[in-house]
Amino acid sequence: MAKNENKAVDEVLELHNRPLTERQVLHLSALTGKATEALLGLSIAEIQQKFRFEFDLSILLFRRVCGKVVKTNPATGEEYPVPFATVYVEGSDCNLLAYSPPEGQWLWFYPLSCQREQVASTVTDQCGNFCVLIPRWEIDWILRWRKTKICFPDIFIKPSILDILKSSIMAPALKPSASWSEKDPDSLSFIINQNPDILEHLLQVVDPLFADKVSRIQQTAELGAPAETLRNLLDRPAFERSLPPPLPDDIEINETANSPDFDNISAKVAKNIDAPLLESIQLNKFIGPFRRCKNIYMPEWHLIADVPDITFRVTQDIDGDGDEEVIYDEGFFDVRWNNGDIPNVVLQASEIAIAANVCLNPEVACQASAIVSAGLMPLYNSEPVPYHDQLSGYARRPNRPHPNGTFSAPALPMPPPDHLLATAPFAGTLQLYGCNHHEGAEYYRLRYQFNGSALSTFSGQSWNVFRWLGSPGYLDVQTVTPDVQGWYAILPETDRWLPSHLLLNWPTKGYQNGLYQISLELADSSKHILHTTTPIGVQIDNALPVAAFTTLAWRVQGGGEWHGLSFTCPVIRRPAGSTIEISVGAYVSAPHLRSVHLRGNGCGAGAPVLISAAPDNWEVYAGGSAIRHWHRGASDNSFDNTATPAVFEVSGSSPSGVYSFYLAAYSRAFNPSGGGGGFEADWHYNPTENWRHANISIAVVDDIRGG
Repeated sequence: MAKNENKAVDEVLELHNRPLTERQVLHLSALTGKATEALLGLSIAEIQQKFRFEFDLSILLFRRVCGKVVKTNPATGEEYPVPFATVYVEGSDCNLLAYSPPEGQWLWFYPLSCQREQVASTVTDQCGNFCVLIPRWEIDWILRWRKTKICFPDIFIKPSILDILKSSIMAPALKPSASWSEKDPDSLSFIINQNPDILEHLLQVVDPLFADKVSRIQQTAELGAPAETLRNLLDRPAFERSLPPPLPDDIEINETANSPDFDNISAKVAKNIDAPLLESIQLNKFIGPFRRCKNIYMPEWHLIADVPDITFRVTQDIDGDGDEEVIYDEGFFDVRWNNGDIPNVVLQASEIAIAANVCLNPEVACQASAIVSAGLMPLYNSEPVPYHDQLSGYARRPNRPHPNGTFSAPALPMPPPDHLLATAPFAGTLQLYGCNHHEGAEYYRLRYQFNGSALSTFSGQSWNVFRWLGSPGYLDVQTVTPDVQGWYAILPETDRWLPSHLLLNWPTKGYQNGLYQISLELADSSKHILHTTTPIGVQIDNALPVAAFTTLAWRVQGGGEWHGLSFTCPVIRRPAGSTIEISVGAYVSAPHLRSVHLRGNGCGAGAPVLISAAPDNWEVYAGGSAIRHWHRGASDNSFDNTATPAVFEVSGSSPSGVYSFYLAAYSRAFNPSGGGGGFEADWHYNPTENWRHANISIAVVDDIRGG
């Protein structure tokens, strides 16, 4: 049996034989009807034996809740895993002061006092992942407690990105599709593709980085591809951090004393709250926003007593002193217990947490000194379809060209001709892995020629490596840092540092785009070079494509004069009931273009439909409201239809309102450092790292002047 399976068995046995706490007994008693006196001091195993014929024993089982602890780079939005941190799962009962601003959309809570006890604990792995077993009756008690109160099943749920898309603001856009369901994100994917304004709204109400990720998934999804990535993203909280509520002007927070203006707040809320309880309030310690109940009256301030929940607290030894510091303790309502399938929890650690630049690394079997992998993708060739061209530096499997320009890739003959292989550059932070062990070598460095220029040295790039030592264990962290000449000390393989065999954590966005011919140098203790590997090419492209509308005009169907439109607040005054035509010119360019989309979005029913011929090697889709193109070869990197714009028709029966056109261009650059399905697909996949879109909205109104 595998080591982790043994650990899981031991965990279950320990939980089964541990006596229940008083709090657990109270909840189990309420659910089963057994007297607390009969359950006190017993373990689950003893309760199963003693009461096996008196109530449903399935309530004594466990639910596995999994998640990840991450630290977000505020500048880039990238999430880095927090390894080997201790996750404490706690049963909590809190008094909450609910604040529901009049006429507002959201609800906030202020904890006044909380009682917590530990239910379980675990340690995150090298990628920040964790799983814990939680007694089922703890979860059932939360669900039952909420169901017994009006609105409580709703107001204690953190709104997710999916909730934002389903909100009342978006309801008109979602209603036309009867096939949509919460459990079917592929249907939602279709709706988003047909309604770019949904994404525009999403950009306004959630973190733009998440909106960007949602859009990227929609635009790169392939027929039959797993929906897990989309589902996990849509289940994420819409607000990664609590947002402050709009407090009344007559309540001020004393920032230095961390206390509220008691005179004014007492006058508002003290009618149903004991003064000693109210004195514990800290107005800058809020939880929210949450969905508020809209169908019943909600007082502006309201006490909710003894709210049960399962909360999280995370600690990590960040200074190496053997004591762990708290890196996460918000913890309220992190798990959406109302879901049948409990989505993974993502816990955002504080700025002090130690995060890993990378956690997943390829298995490297060292036989000779070499650079062998970029991220998880091998740099050595595999026949008959190579992974990588070592001279040009391009990856040869991701984002292959489609000679017919459509999104459907042609079959790949074996051996494949060169024109059917990809020319995909690398982008983002790139990890280079390899073997730096050589007889007598104690140091290594990486050197490069950029676009054939003089030899340079990678310098100034540092990263953390980790290992878990001892029992019960502690986190050991070491920062890998070069000297002024770019030399790194070679780490012995027997030290078992993670990630293993990492030669360079390369933030390529800080370097020029182009071809890097990279070699590995190995040196002795005096830094005299003993061996240099053959250079290997790595092509970098972090450039964003250009995507811009160039012309915009309209006319009444049937010919006649075209009327030019401004790109600033364009308005079409159509004769009432007349079908109109809209011409759209666009320009797209990228050093390594992957694909282009141009689509029209309707107002309610009836999107603009293409009536002109599609450009050569473009395909029409989405019921004729959109056209798209996939690059046909390495030199297919631009598009300009200014001279012959695409013409779309808006039916005279379509209502007045705002119609829009959406243009998106995607680079074929990619990042193989993990995620996105590349490893699972053996790099035969179509990712995108860099893209740009443009959106133009046009007001179409019926002109009734003179009528």
